[in-house]
Formats: sequence, C-alpha cells, structure tokens
Amino acid sequence: MVAAALDVAVATRRAIDKIMMPPPRVSTWRWAEQNVYLSSRVSPRPGMYRSDWCPYVREPQDAFDDPTVETIVLCWSTRSQKSETMLNMVRKAIVVDRDSAMIGLPSEPFARSFSETRFQPPFRDSPSLAAELPANSDHFKLLEMHFRHSSCWLVGAGSPANLKSRGVRVVAADEVDTWPGQTKKETGALQQLLERNRDRWNRKTVIGSTPTVESGQIWREFLKGDQRRYFMPCPHCGHFQFFRHRQLYHDPKAKRNDGSWDMEHVLRSTVYLCENKDCGKPITDSDKPMMLALGEWRPTAAPRDVGRRSYHLNALYPVWTTFGEVQVMFLKSNASSPEDLQRFINSWLAEPWQLYGDNSEFENLLDVVRAREPVESVPKEHVVIVSADIQQTNIYFESRAHARNRDSVGLDYGCIPGFEELEAAADKWGAFAVFVDMPYRTSEVLEWCMQKRREGKLYVPVLGNSSLLVPLRWAKVPIEGGLFKGQVIDCLRFRPNDYKDTWAGRVKRLTEDAPKWVMVSNADNDYKKQLAGEVRVQRRLAGGRIGYEWVTRGPNHYLDCAVINIAGYDAVRPLAFDVEETGPPPRDTGANPSVVSDELSDVQQQRDRVASLLGGDGLQW
Repeated sequence: MVAAALDVAVATRRAIDKIMMPPPRVSTWRWAEQNVYLSSRVSPRPGMYRSDWCPYVREPQDAFDDPTVETIVLCWSTRSQKSETMLNMVRKAIVVDRDSAMIGLPSEPFARSFSETRFQPPFRDSPSLAAELPANSDHFKLLEMHFRHSSCWLVGAGSPANLKSRGVRVVAADEVDTWPGQTKKETGALQQLLERNRDRWNRKTVIGSTPTVESGQIWREFLKGDQRRYFMPCPHCGHFQFFRHRQLYHDPKAKRNDGSWDMEHVLRSTVYLCENKDCGKPITDSDKPMMLALGEWRPTAAPRDVGRRSYHLNALYPVWTTFGEVQVMFLKSNASSPEDLQRFINSWLAEPWQLYGDNSEFENLLDVVRAREPVESVPKEHVVIVSADIQQTNIYFESRAHARNRDSVGLDYGCIPGFEELEAAADKWGAFAVFVDMPYRTSEVLEWCMQKRREGKLYVPVLGNSSLLVPLRWAKVPIEGGLFKGQVIDCLRFRPNDYKDTWAGRVKRLTEDAPKWVMVSNADNDYKKQLAGEVRVQRRLAGGRIGYEWVTRGPNHYLDCAVINIAGYDAVRPLAFDVEETGPPPRDTGANPSVVSDELSDVQQQRDRVASLLGGDGLQW
C-alpha cells in the first residue's frame, strides 16, 4: 500500500515538473535547421536551413544563446553566410523568445528590398515561423511587422527618427561600414541604433559587415572583441591554422613572357600550403570540408569590452569558393587599379584597406627599397624615362630605368638650374623619353619640348588632371607664343592620384606581385622627405561612403617626379616593349556613355599615337 502511494506521488511530481519546467533550450543553429525553410527565392541551396557545409556559422549562433555574451561582431567576407547567420538570431528571438527586434540596414530603400526578398519569405514558407504571422495582414508591412507575440522593425541608417523611436531587446546591424558617421548635429547611425536596447538587462546586439578601412566601424568593433579566427587542422600534419591569403600558391609557369597571367592555369594550379615549416604540403579544395568539420573558433586577443565576441572570416573558407578563384580575382584586381585591389581586400579577404601612414613612416619605408649599390649603366632590357617638375627658378628631375614587367630602378635625381642641364641629365643615360610638368612656365615648356621634337628627341609636356575619365590620355595643346606660335604639340594628361596610389602601393609592396620600385642608392634625406611630402588620408563622402585624398605635408617635388615617371612610362610602354596594354584600365565613373566613348581609346589607337609622336618628328628607333 505504502509503495503504491509513493509511486503515485513520484508520477504526480514528474507530471507537474513536465508541465511547469520550460523545455530545454535548443541552440540557435539547431533550431534553425529544424524550423527554417529557405526557398530558391532567398537561397542558392533551397530547402531546410543547413550548417554542415559551413560549420563556422555555428559558434556565433551559439553565442546568441550564451547569457554572458552581449555583443557579437561578424567581420566576414561577402557571400559567406553572414546575413543568414544574423537573421537566424533575429528569427529565434521573434518565434521562440517572443522578443522585439530591430534590424538596421544601410538605407530605407535597401531595407524595403531586404525585407521583401530576404527577411519575410522564410516566415511565409516555414510552418513554425508562419504560426507567428498576425491574422491581420495590415500588421505585417515591409518595415514594420507586428507578430502574434512580438514586433520587428527594419530601419534605414539614413533615417535618424526611425533609429531613435523604439526600444527592443535584440538589435542587428548589417553592412555598417556603409552607414553615415557622426556629424555636428547627430551621433553616428550605428551609435543611435545601439541605444535601442541599452535599457534591457538581457539585451543582444549583432553587428556585421565587410570592412573598408582601418578606421571603419566594423573593424573598430572587431578590435574591441576577442578577435576570433577559425582554426582547422592540416590534413597532412594536423597542425591547426587559420586560412591566410599569403599561403596560396600557384604554378609560376602560369606567368607569360610579357608579364601577363594565364588565368586558366592559375585557376587549376592554385593550392594552399600548410604554414607548418615541418610540413608545407599542399592543401586542395577537396580537403576543405574535412578541415571545416574539425575546425574551431579561437580567440586571438583579450576583449576590450566585457561580453563581446568578434569573429573574422575570409573568402578562403566557404566550400563554394575555390582557392583558384580567390587567386585569380587577386591577380586581376592587382593588375587593374587601386580601387579594384581594395575591393578584393575588403570583400574577399575581409581585411581593411591599409592607409599609407605618416611622413616619418614612409621615410623609414623608403630605406627598405633603396638600391644597395649605385647603378653604373642602364640594366639590360630596360628603358630610361626622365621626369621633371618645373619650378619658377629651378627644375627637379628623376631618371629611372624601367623593365618590361614595370619593375624600375632609380638612376639619378637632382635639382638643376635650367633646361640645358635637364637635357644633359637625359643624354647621360640615353633617355627614351623625357616628361616635363607644364603648369609653371607653360609657354617656355611647350616651346622647348617642340624644339627637342624637331631635333628628334621625345620630350613630352605633362599635365595632371583629376577629372579625366581614364588614367592617361594624349591631347593636342596649342603653342600661343614664340617661334612655334600657332602650332600644336602632343601633351600627356594623367590622373595624379591614381599614379600616387600606384607608386605608394609599389613602395609598400601591398601585394607580393606588385612591380618593384627601387630607390636610387645615393638618396639623401631631402629626397626621402620630398617623396613622403604627401600622405593619403581617409575622408567620408556623402551618404557615408569612404573616400581618400592626398594631403601635402611638406615639399613634394621629387614625389611629383616619381609619379610623372611612372605615368610617362605607361604612356610609351606599348612602343618600347611592343606590349598590348597602356596602363590601368578606366574606372566606371557613371558618366554619360557617349562622353566616355569620346574619352576612351583602344590599345591600337594609343600605339599609333605614340608611334606618330616618334616617327612624325623624325626620331630613329
């Protein structure tokens, strides 16, 4: 009798516990795999959400369930499941926790599109999520959704009133590096959004973006955290490491004799080399699934803020991106323009674009690229370009020898009194061409260059013009006085900032494949200071975009010579080495197509133009 009574008591207690105790909490990513259906409208892999092919998304979602974690930062490359990872956290907060949420996006039009194409479809397609939809469709708008037990708002970063008006527990901010920053009247959009859950004891904040520059918002937020990287074991030696772009290797025979790359060969031959010095064996794309499955996130720094985790992920990790694709994109970007290289570093490597530092930093860096011994004669298979910066009372010049692959070495430089000394400096090295800056003493420069042309020497007036639609352009300039009054002379126009970026990139060797720029061996401190006389700094453009400008910090005549020298060589390289490119390709400026077509000229036209400069003036080549 007593035993039966005890059995009844135990059974009753268990029944009460089952009713009263909450169910065990399922991790966010497991909940998403059980409940979130992604149609072909929102995912290239339709079906129930899966994380087995990208297991690196699991720990950040687990962090959302950790009561000790308040802020999660995702500094990830594009197309790496960043947004879907953030959305799973918001979905679970709405459906399971029944908490309000706010998602911040770069602009209101973007937020509307994101809501229609990414956020709302899974709520309609997934039965578990659809159960939370309101009975009245008027309560389920694109930017304001009132579910059965909670609410969610999508706001554009350019709408300060929307960012301030509501309080929520969960805040998600996506692509924050494109958001407007602080102004004299307003704090930054991200700071305003982060205030929306400050009064909640159990608040959760998720911040994600691909980076832009070191001072951008996502990189600053990442550095405040523990800076986690995804470590994986080498399939050969078991050494744990995280993917770095510098470990990619492709067959060097993929480089043709003219300096261009056989991209198909690069695509097929690229592998990842284990960083363990005792191993160094190649890791292929087929090894990635196993490595990802055994990988783990490891902090690499102590967090500055309590309760903050930050995660970094580049494009080498996703299984749908091959090592060869990353390397091909790098080589194309590196050969194109500084803007394309920055886009690769930001969007593929998830790293900030490195600015060029202050004057003293650059002066120290120049010693690294100094020639060890004086160059006594022009190296074999090089052509000499002399560039000159004309001042009112003197002339600064630089002589450089350029190779077919754009490597160059300094031969000579100096400050001289006049044009005769410049001609002597050019004749000393048998210069192929002399490029002379013309803003000062314009008439004198034009007349002197025309005189040298008549003597069979290629002397070219040069004019920097930031408004050009292409990096380089030949133009005819009339001579308004003197012996050649009424005649026209071909002048080289170029975009100075483009070539300053190119020069600085070569000095800093931002990429291992960048052409070598070697400083003359006998460079003195004045030469170095003038090369570092301008600094590339960041500025914020309208709409929160990041822009750059070169700011003068001191005398910069030798910098002008260096920039003109590179631009001049690009202009005559097609003829000097019989190659088929004339420098960086034009950027998309958004200008009227008819205007652009007037500005652009193809390779053959450029070659014909350079040939006419030489042949038309009687120069023997």
